[in-house]
Amino acid sequence: WRILLRLRVPGAWLAAALFAVHPMQVESVAWVTERKNVLSMLLALGSFRAWMAWDEREEERGGWYALSLCLFVAAMLAKTTVAALAPALVLVQLWRREAFTGVRIAAITPFFAVGIPLGLLTAWVEKMHVKASGVEFTLSALERVALAPRSGLFYVATWIWPNGLAFIYPRWRVNAADPLQWLPLLVVVAICVAGIVAWRRGTRGPLVLTLLFGAAAFPALGFIDVYPFRYSYVADHFAYVASVPLAIATAIVATRLGLRWIAKPTARAIVAGAVLVGLAGLSFAQTTAYRDEETLWRRTLATNPAAWMPASNLASLLLERAGAAMAAGDTTRAMSVAQEAEVFARTAAEVDAGQFTVWTNLSEALRLQGKLSEALIAARKAQDLAPRIPDTHWAVGRLLELQGDRDAALLAYREGATLPDATRSDVREPGRERMRIADYARLLTLMGRDAQAIEQWEALQSRAPADPIVAGNLGLGYARLQRWDEARDAYARAIANAPDDLFVARVIPGFIEVLLVAPVEAERAKDAVDASSWLVGRTGRKDPLALVLSARALAAAGDVASARKTLDEARALAADLADPNGKQIRDEIERRMEALPAANGRP
Repeated sequence: WRILLRLRVPGAWLAAALFAVHPMQVESVAWVTERKNVLSMLLALGSFRAWMAWDEREEERGGWYALSLCLFVAAMLAKTTVAALAPALVLVQLWRREAFTGVRIAAITPFFAVGIPLGLLTAWVEKMHVKASGVEFTLSALERVALAPRSGLFYVATWIWPNGLAFIYPRWRVNAADPLQWLPLLVVVAICVAGIVAWRRGTRGPLVLTLLFGAAAFPALGFIDVYPFRYSYVADHFAYVASVPLAIATAIVATRLGLRWIAKPTARAIVAGAVLVGLAGLSFAQTTAYRDEETLWRRTLATNPAAWMPASNLASLLLERAGAAMAAGDTTRAMSVAQEAEVFARTAAEVDAGQFTVWTNLSEALRLQGKLSEALIAARKAQDLAPRIPDTHWAVGRLLELQGDRDAALLAYREGATLPDATRSDVREPGRERMRIADYARLLTLMGRDAQAIEQWEALQSRAPADPIVAGNLGLGYARLQRWDEARDAYARAIANAPDDLFVARVIPGFIEVLLVAPVEAERAKDAVDASSWLVGRTGRKDPLALVLSARALAAAGDVASARKTLDEARALAADLADPNGKQIRDEIERRMEALPAANGRP
């Protein structure tokens, strides 16, 4: 508002108010990912205001200019779409009919020197880091020329009539061979010609605002590939900077028409207020879509049912909820939520069957419902579409293992564990890689391939030295290969880093076993007695196996009497065991009894 007042723009207050309350602005303000739009705009407007102070020589020149340039650099570091400020400085000079002196040209040049390289850097990052590449971005030069005016006019039309706003708009099919798709270009040419005619007649505003809109919207017109083009060529947040010339043009036209058609200032104010209140109401309603992730995806599907991404994301969100319910033992809720997730996953697959994530979500929804054969088919489709994504192989391996095909599962797990991850680095989860390697190692262990399993567990240990699960599995593997010292060290690490007593109770029997491997040194015998005493106490002296371990430790430490007493206690508990393991436990107790020397040291 203050900037437009200094530029003597008619309806400056109205332009500022339109910029503030228009529903197209909601996405940049309410969606946290695009809050950088707001930050960059604030800094850019501050830069422009400081530029004006320098240009009008209100204060000492160097300080205002330095402030302007610094704020512009900060704005560009927030988001490079404000690069349009550099051409805006030129266009404003033309609008105000001010001469381009050598000083002004020298002062404007650094803004282009900053804006152009950072803009090109953003384009490179989008393509190489964010991965704005692939079949969704293969537009010819002619198709891009046809797309650009269509996108620009879409923003103008949406600004004039903000109805049907959507987080994701339908993705147009661009076809340069279709004559109708060139109509927007003809409209844009006509607008430019009209602006040139007005310029020649002394009215520079229309052409200046048209060029300013083009400069502001240029990054999102299709000449530069940006990742959201996968879903749609237009988005409200793309037009945030470009909304400034739209707001100015609207205010100028409204002011002039108001002066012509509405005589009383009070009436003009009432009309303008009513429009602003109406737009503010629409904006308020639009903000509710951003209340949470689920609401956003559901609202997006309501406005654009043909969008695969919100359907897929909603399925993924529901699957997290179903998995949590399953982990909590609420099977009924887990099944219900998984069924709803399946519906959205199938919707996404119907819209775009070429996205591997939709098949991943569908596979998981089916797995949670116990439909393993169907889940495997979906998982294999995801694997075929994204063979360089390790998770797709891991998902296939898990389903094969659940169906009992361990050999095939092992091959899939191996791919998931060893394949270089082609997932975008900004969304890659390090924990997923550890999980894939752990599952591969676990299955190797189950299949008795201990040497190979140890290689994988050791690789995990190098990344997470304090992980008790890795250490516990290493202890088991080393013990199977009779690498006793390494097994004892691994078990000791597992116990030292155990998250709770329950975990200790699971690994401590293995630790006691390797401590009691002959010949048993006195120190190890003492450690075994201490460990087994803890286990017996933990189980309340109700577990015969824990008592057997305790008896073995006591015998190794030379306390034969206590060992016999403990075995008698175990025998009494084992007598009541009716399960198939009961006989094995009782036989083990008798063998231990026979092997013990008499209390007086004689056999």
